[in-house]
Amino acid sequence: MSKKIKAPCFLLMICIHLLACNRPLTTQKTCETKKEEKEVPKVQLLAKDSSLLIKILRNNTQTTYFYNDSTYTLFNQDSSSWISMFACPTPTHSFWEISDSCNKKKHLEKPTKEYPLQGIKIALDPGHLAGTAKMAEIEGKKIKMKHPQIKDSVFFYEGELTYLTACLLKESLEKLGAEVFTTRQPNESAFGYTYFYWLAHHFTHDLDSCFKNNLLTIDDYDLLTQEKEKNTLLSKKIIFHKFFKHLDFYQRATIINSYQPDLTVIMHYNVDVSNKGWDKPTNKNFNMAFVPGAFMEGEIDKPIDFNNFVRLNHTKEINESIIFSSHILNGLKKHTKVDIITDYSEISYLNDYCLPTNVSGVFSRNLALTRQIKGIICYVEALYQDNIDESLLLNKKRNNSYIPTRIQDVSNGILEGIVEYLSYKNH
Repeated sequence: MSKKIKAPCFLLMICIHLLACNRPLTTQKTCETKKEEKEVPKVQLLAKDSSLLIKILRNNTQTTYFYNDSTYTLFNQDSSSWISMFACPTPTHSFWEISDSCNKKKHLEKPTKEYPLQGIKIALDPGHLAGTAKMAEIEGKKIKMKHPQIKDSVFFYEGELTYLTACLLKESLEKLGAEVFTTRQPNESAFGYTYFYWLAHHFTHDLDSCFKNNLLTIDDYDLLTQEKEKNTLLSKKIIFHKFFKHLDFYQRATIINSYQPDLTVIMHYNVDVSNKGWDKPTNKNFNMAFVPGAFMEGEIDKPIDFNNFVRLNHTKEINESIIFSSHILNGLKKHTKVDIITDYSEISYLNDYCLPTNVSGVFSRNLALTRQIKGIICYVEALYQDNIDESLLLNKKRNNSYIPTRIQDVSNGILEGIVEYLSYKNH
């Protein structure tokens, strides 16, 4: 990344906007007034499968949950304390345990003219982990196609795009004074090493540990053991998708929760799911984002998932994440000139696994990270990588350090969304 793309004018504009919006009310004529956001009742977004809601019994003083032939009751007076603490998520596995770290007052540095984001902690999670063609093949998150407008093939992979985006965004946020944490380095997992290193040194230990803790069935244990012995490209793909990526998701959530950020952005680049194989360009192109919620039948069977279900029902995380994500999408639309999705009738996963929120393009979806990461989050899916124009803009030549300017557009869009959300909260 020796050739960095800088946007000093854009950063200056952000600083001016933030500082103007932090002045006394008498000088805020140029700032937008805070809009009244109509919250969607959490219960409407918590469960995609409405049968899960019969497990919740409410009255004026308490909420009772029915789980595995037992009942758990949370009194409203206790619930209110959790609502006030939602921005300080606990790193414990159970909603019912309060971490001592949340009782400690964090030292918050005040914003200054030079550093308007000082005192804000932001976690960035660049999705996937491929930094090589071999790893991209195993993940299945790559674009390789013949393009009608050029002689050579287009070839790039999502794990590299998200990492470069995180690098640019981190640099921009730190210039404004924010403290920024990223979950991984190039071609590495959230554990700090590559998938191949894990396969060689940690596979057996992690497999045995998960089996002993009833996180794997005997059939899965035997299957994964057999695939490891085969040592083929296909077997590595199977182990990655059936086992390792779930460990990586959990590690990302764990280190983010321990960091206790004010905001978390999970960065992905999207594709047209109807364009099978992604070996030819599509004309479709949209931005969208996911927030927590939309649990389905069978998705609260494990105690840790049940605790997340309860946590989301007793905090403002879903609604605050919707507002945050709306600002991110508006920033992306402005800087990428790509529309926010409105018509999703033909997109199967949005209909089968998601619930639309009161904001266009923002959907509740019970992904591993939207469920496990605590606090205010935006799981952003920017652009369609296989779009006929985007695929050219995102194409990265393998023999130099050129960073596509399109990645800077995405980074700038997310940056403006973060700043606009914080400005909105300060009004």
